Amino acid sequence: MHYVWTLTGASAPDGSPAGARKGILLLIVKEEQSGWRIKVAQNTDIVPGAIAPPSNAR
Repeated sequence: MHYVWTLTGASAPDGSPAGARKGILLLIVKEEQSGWRIKVAQNTDIVPGAIAPPSNAR
């Protein structure tokens, strides 16, 4: 499952307001006898204006 999140109210290391952050949480889950369990999780920040680095594949 994918979950888009927003974090507000955080502070920078110097104590100043850090501003809002956004990201995408990816969870791979599996239903087991005891219920649904998270097997893999990845949390990725959305950074406005950032681009992916070039691929080294040839």
